[in-house]
Order: sequence, then structure tokens, then C-alpha cells
Amino acid sequence: MGDWTKGLAGTGETDFQNGYLGRIGLETGCLAESWELPDSQTIVYHLRKGVHYLMDPANEACKLVGGRELVAGDVVWSMEREWASPKSFLFSQMKPEEKPQSFTALDKYTVEIKVPASVQGALLFLTGDQCHIYAPEVVAKWGSYDDWKHQVGTGPFMLTSYVGGSSLTYMKNPDFFLNDPIHPENKLPYVDECKQLIITDKSTQLAAMRTGKVDSSVGGAISINWENKEELLKSAPALESFRTAGLDEQIWSRVDKSDLPFKDVRVRQALTLAIDQPGIVDNFYGGNADLLGHPFPPYKAWEALYTPLKDMPANVQELFTHNPAKAKQLLAEAGYPDGFKMKVICGTSEQADFLSIIKEYFKDVNVDLEINFLENTVYRSVLRGRTYEQAILCTCPTAGFPWKMHSTRLTSLDDKAFYSNPVTDAAFAEENQYVGTDDAKWQSIVKSATPFILEECVGIWLPVPYGYRMWWPWLQNYHGEGTLGYDNQMAISWYVWIDQSMKKSMGY
Repeated sequence: MGDWTKGLAGTGETDFQNGYLGRIGLETGCLAESWELPDSQTIVYHLRKGVHYLMDPANEACKLVGGRELVAGDVVWSMEREWASPKSFLFSQMKPEEKPQSFTALDKYTVEIKVPASVQGALLFLTGDQCHIYAPEVVAKWGSYDDWKHQVGTGPFMLTSYVGGSSLTYMKNPDFFLNDPIHPENKLPYVDECKQLIITDKSTQLAAMRTGKVDSSVGGAISINWENKEELLKSAPALESFRTAGLDEQIWSRVDKSDLPFKDVRVRQALTLAIDQPGIVDNFYGGNADLLGHPFPPYKAWEALYTPLKDMPANVQELFTHNPAKAKQLLAEAGYPDGFKMKVICGTSEQADFLSIIKEYFKDVNVDLEINFLENTVYRSVLRGRTYEQAILCTCPTAGFPWKMHSTRLTSLDDKAFYSNPVTDAAFAEENQYVGTDDAKWQSIVKSATPFILEECVGIWLPVPYGYRMWWPWLQNYHGEGTLGYDNQMAISWYVWIDQSMKKSMGY
């Protein structure tokens, strides 16, 4: 799991905006007290002794498991099940030849995993920080873990109530095995109850934040952009805020279709140059955006990966200016002196409004942009299936998982442009040799590949607006962190508490 002591509560090596970002140096033990890589094809986990499944007397599954100790056999069973299940996240993450080859309980507290040498680091993360450990008895009795009432784990909270489309309520596990690593005299978690709200309406989200109905926007319930932040502070000036990278949406045009113009890098560069990106930053976002925010934003968590635009090669810097004359020249050189028609899909009215601005810029270089606004469910289906005809406006998780190089790897479902190149393929193969063992080395390789990715215009580049996390000051020991470890947003709740006196004194 992510090491809380390395974040803003401790040494400040990262701000944990997006978890550990593939840095093994930001990970620490959880159920596994430690791990080792004795050779290039082996991962060994040494389990913590004395960890017991939680015991809720009102929960039939808990009573079935009986609060027994978690042992290596449970880990082996859980990993075999999750890696083999077509419905699991892990099943879709690696090609068949890249998946773990075997799981073995060497003794009661030691698990050995055999893996392909080429992806040892990636599998260290996926088995160590992404695989969920269950109690086999539950599946043996009920056939699955699908019923929320049958959840039984070893974590700091136990799920006691789920109201579909409304909320999840968790109660403290009094026998949780971890203490606060910064204040080791204190047992985790601090709070007695944690409630996660499901709020789909934007105005209701903001009202809940403004009126103190929620303590924090962390956990994904509330997405706050720069306009929302300013609006909230007008009515609730006591709110704390932390600036983050916002919604990183780029236009991804398919480069795999020979009948489309986007296969030619000059076309992609021309479309990028046609957009007045500095103007969008200043006028559309009111200065509240990063001109260069992809593939990595200019924030603490990404400082080892980010190169400021001023330090990029001149040809990359030029792409982030507004140069329609150069765009027309490139289109003519690519064989499109009279431009062409282009189709792009989107899934929200906000996206459609933004694309209408891009349409006007493209018109200046004789590219006729047709905007197809799909109902969100249909849009999501097309997005995940990658069945769009020409182009799509969407996010890509490259920033959150930089070692995966999602936007330039055909084997990734998040390669939205269907892009591949020997240069980026070689960089991916090289950096994979160091993932999980040498953070500085793999980050250097990815950073070195970034100017080439930008020059290639794998996406039609757009500025990235600021996002914000907001919370009330009575939420103690919180500093704006987003997620710990692989992608664990709710882990923040282990370490925070509510100052009830402060909350009452503020009128809530």
C-alpha cells in the first residue's frame, strides 16, 4: 500500500495526488510485512503474523469465518481466483503470456509467485497492491462475494449498510492490525464510522459540500473544477482547498486507419497548431489551466517525470502556440491543401460546448469538424470498446499510471489513438526492466520519451484545467491527498479524524 509517511503528513516526498505512480519507493507493507525479488522471475511476500479476519457478530459471513488468522493459503487462493476471473480488473490488465505463472504457499506466512521476467515489476504492483484478499469460506458457501452483506476482510472498516444509489456506511474494525506510522502509539482507524455518499447531480454535490453535509470531496463523490471552487468559497470561505491536475481531456484521432488523414503526423501537428491553446488558457479557463498538462501535470507527484514547456525542444514548444498559417502548410504537405471533414464524439454537454470552440479554430484551416454528442451510457460503451469511427474527446490515465505508457502502447485498452511506434515501444520495454526496483531509472526513461510523444501529437493537445479537492477544517490530518497506493481513494479515511468541537463551534 502507499506509505503515508512519505506524503504530506510526513516527509513530503509526494503529495499523493494520484497514488504511488509506479514508484516502489512510495510503497510499504500492509498484509505483507515485506517482499523480495530473489531473481528476475520470482516475487516473495512475507505476511504479517497475527492478522485476523474482522468479526462482526451481526454478519453471517463474519461468523462463518470466525475471526480466524489470515494465512498464505488465503492469499494464494485469492490471487488464483482473481487472476483467472474474466470479470476481474486483473484479468484484463496483462496479455496471457504476461500473467503470473504460479502461486505457492511456501509456509504459513510466505507466498511465492513465479512471473515472466519481462514484467516482474508490473506484476509486483498488480499482485502486491491491486489484488484483493478474501476468505475462501465465503465463496465456498455462497458461490461469490457479490452480496455486500457477505463482505468479510481484514481492513480498518466493515461495511454495515449499503443503500443503492445513495450511500455506503462503514463501521470501525476495533481489531485492525495497523497503527498510525507517524504516531505509532495510536491505533488505526481514528474515526468510528465512515460514510461514502453517492451523489450524481452536480448541484447537489456542491450543496452538500457547501452546507457541511460532507466533510471532504475526497473519495470521488464530488469533482470540483476551478469555477466550482470559486463559487463554493463565496458561500463557505472556511473551506480548505488543494489544487490538483483537473480533467485531462485530449482529442484522440485514430492513426490505425489508412483511409483517415490522422495517420500522418503532419496532420496531427497541424490540428494542434490550429488551436489557440494560450488563448484557451487565458480566455476559456480564465488562467486556471496548465498549458502543458499532458502526459504529466506540473505538480509535486510528477516532478521526476515533468519537463516544463520552456525546457522542451523548440519544435515541441511551437506546438503549444497558435499558428494557423503553419497548420495550413503542414496540411498541404500531407496532401490536404483543401482540408477535410472530421468526426469527433463526446458524452457531455460541457464537452460539446468546448468542441464547438475547437470547431471554429479548425474552420480557419479548412477542417470541418462534425461533433457527435452521444448519450453518456452509449458514449461510455463506445469509449471502452474503442469503436469510434475517427476521433473522441476523453481522458487517458497515463498520468495516473506513467509506467504503463497507456497512450502509446497498442496492448493497452487506453491507447485511444491506436498509436504505436518503435521509439515508444523500445522505451516501454526498457523502462519495464527497472519498474519495481529502480524508480529513478524507469522515470528517467519515460521522461526522456515524453518530448517525442508530444512532437508526434499522439493526441491533439489541449490545455488541462485545474481541479481541486476541498474539505472542512474540522477534518484533521488531511492535506489534500487523493489516493494511496495503486488506486485506493478510501485509504485516506484510515488516517483522518473529525474535530467535533471545531465543527460545533463553526455552526455545523
